[in-house]
Amino acid sequence: MKSRNALAAFLLALLPLSGFGQSRRAPLSRPEILGRLAIGQSPSAIANFVKVRGIEFSISDDFLSRVKLAGGDGILVERLSATGPTQFPASNDGVDGSYEHLARCAELLHTGDNEKGREECWAAMDELPDSPWPVLAMGRAGYGAAIPQEEMAELIRRAQALARNPTEAEALLSGGAPLKDSVAELANPEFSDNPAPYYALGAPSNRTYGGVLMGGNRATVDDSPSDENQFNPWLQQMLASDRDLASTHTALADYYQTTGNLEKAVSEFQDALRLEPDNAELHGTFAVFYGAQGDYDEEIAELREAVRIVPYGLEERAELAQVLVQQGHADEAIREWRELIDLSPGDERACEALGELYIQRKDWKSAVAEYKRLLEVRPDSSDIENELAWTYATSPDPEYRKPAEALAIARRAVQTSEESDANFIDTLAEALLINGRAEEALETEKQAAELAPTDANIQSRLERFRQAAEEAKSVRQ
Repeated sequence: MKSRNALAAFLLALLPLSGFGQSRRAPLSRPEILGRLAIGQSPSAIANFVKVRGIEFSISDDFLSRVKLAGGDGILVERLSATGPTQFPASNDGVDGSYEHLARCAELLHTGDNEKGREECWAAMDELPDSPWPVLAMGRAGYGAAIPQEEMAELIRRAQALARNPTEAEALLSGGAPLKDSVAELANPEFSDNPAPYYALGAPSNRTYGGVLMGGNRATVDDSPSDENQFNPWLQQMLASDRDLASTHTALADYYQTTGNLEKAVSEFQDALRLEPDNAELHGTFAVFYGAQGDYDEEIAELREAVRIVPYGLEERAELAQVLVQQGHADEAIREWRELIDLSPGDERACEALGELYIQRKDWKSAVAEYKRLLEVRPDSSDIENELAWTYATSPDPEYRKPAEALAIARRAVQTSEESDANFIDTLAEALLINGRAEEALETEKQAAELAPTDANIQSRLERFRQAAEEAKSVRQ
């Protein structure tokens, strides 16, 4: 089966191959607007297309409602509401009639529900067989998923049918040809906003935060004048083209933060969110900004907004839970990790975090129950086996201090792990020690210490193991 990266590259390559570039001057159809939302393009960038190209249909309340559900509230809905049909030739997107499934696909992908989103994307391909947008949306919906071979083959067949050059398409799929400038139309300066492959096809469940700018550019002190009232040429171009691009305001916020003008940075972030109020990435980036300033209440508030917008997003919920833990809100963090586990029962990160929180509360019963639950879902998880073995080896509660089980599980974790892990070996040494095998435990801990020479905890425990081994030796003598 071809790699998912190759498929994503091919789907991106469809942008120029299927005539997107040729239809640049044509007004937007309903499927194109919903399709751009479905692939994750920023609503303000789509609003810019509406401004430049117009639309070929009359706006209805139903269509505006669907755009909002797909994350397009703000400037996009505002522009659509104020724009009438444009007298230009119709686009070559296919019949602009039914768009029920594509709208639902865009909505589900926006909320992070990729599994149901894929079902609607497939239905949209039958609904709009001549439109590339449902196929492109599948590139986002299927990102990171284990797509069955037959389903992948059918998706490739449909994608190739839309490509103008099937030979080149096959070369792209096989990795035998360079990708070329596959996002040329989306990145064209004429439209002043480049969603970039990360933003266009990144799965909602794989989002990351930390100042990722929607335009793929970053304004810094190095490439900007010392006068903060002037900006680099890229920002000047963006502002001159359309001041209603969220990516421009995010870039300005980043610039002002870099130059130390935090008040203006906040103002620009707020402008970006005014334009795209349901953009979870923007809320996440704003949260990182507040965290960097030590304003943790606002950081948590922004992360809560991200979770509200993307209720099925694992990364959004995990980030919120981690910040809640850091700020001492353990009960709320437990609730968020629980919600995440309901969405993804096999999430090791959530299981480990919950186990640690329970152990901090000396709730050994809940910690053990959580580890066992995940091992039922993922019996091959050596990480969770290690956590359970450590709990059995170190719990002060007699009911959950189980030497024999600790040793058996620790051995299995070491044996099944893909590579030597100092923490796993350290756990095994602890299990050997509580089973009265002090000298063997010492030799095992030495292995852990060699693998992790800078780990202070393992290095400090090494002396305890030496003392235990000496005591055991003296007793035998």
